[in-house]
Amino acid sequence: MDTVVGSNALHLGFGLGFSDFYSRKGLARLDAAFLSFLETRTPERAAALTAARAAPDALTRKAEADLMLALAPEVDAFVGQLFGVEGELAALRAAQDALGPLFAAKRLFVQRKALKAIKPEAADGLDGAALTREIEACIGGAFDEETFARAVIGWMDAAETHAADLDGGAKFSAWTSLTPAGQRAHGKGVLFVHPGKRDPMALVHAIDGENGGIAVREAPPEAWRRREGFALTDRGADLAHALDQGNYCIACHNQGKDSCSTGMTDRTTGARAINPLGRAMAGCPLEERISEMIAGRLRASRFPRWASSASTTRYAPEPDTVSATTAWSPASTRTRCATRSIFQRSKPAP
Repeated sequence: MDTVVGSNALHLGFGLGFSDFYSRKGLARLDAAFLSFLETRTPERAAALTAARAAPDALTRKAEADLMLALAPEVDAFVGQLFGVEGELAALRAAQDALGPLFAAKRLFVQRKALKAIKPEAADGLDGAALTREIEACIGGAFDEETFARAVIGWMDAAETHAADLDGGAKFSAWTSLTPAGQRAHGKGVLFVHPGKRDPMALVHAIDGENGGIAVREAPPEAWRRREGFALTDRGADLAHALDQGNYCIACHNQGKDSCSTGMTDRTTGARAINPLGRAMAGCPLEERISEMIAGRLRASRFPRWASSASTTRYAPEPDTVSATTAWSPASTRTRCATRSIFQRSKPAP
């Protein structure tokens, strides 16, 4: 079957059919189509891939990671043309790129400036209501994270003339990030929610109580989620929250490793690290290239193209290395699988 029958019949590009996905000869044609596509778009990357396939063992893990990231946007473009979803990929790219200011402002201003300058005890003494009014006056309307983030980036670009705005923004950010009142007001987004220390022996927050004379330990009432029928009780994450989780990754493949994939090493002994629960931190059993996957997917939001000031220029992206699809999209799943396989040696079909 070479098309999906229905009101929106799906036809593959490059003269391929769905039956090609189910035979070795068909997969060889798919691979040849990608190589031809790559040669037309970026001959130097096609040459690098050919060389890597010829001698895969000659690549260090870091060199392999660099090549994977360089090829990721090419695979995205190929998948888009193959399945006819170029428009959907462009929409994903635009949606992701539009959220870039959130993550730049969070890292460069909220975390590196506000939370370093204002400690929790000082934040407790701030007048959150007055700060909110001040910020809304500065941004010209009711507070929302994206508007505030873009304003902060603009203030940082002209810090000398926006010193008062930056000071107010820092106080507002500290109050919102560090106080219960601030979290109740604005803690549902991503800008003011930060990683914190966790007790490994109490990973799930619970309270002790009594029920019918029996001691019980249960989740606090505000954490209860009522199940209605068979619907999920977890609302899941939108694009901004998904990108926020990914942006927490430090992209350790840049150091020639991928700890989420290969496991954690004890810095003292060099042996496999053991967590407080006594389990070896062995990494991903599926050998997924997690750091590279996150870096390729999130480069647009982590390294926004619009960064211009001295404080954000270092986060500008490398040219032509933005992979448009997010880690949760169907196109991304196909791209990830393709990226994992492109280093395999190509053998003639029998």
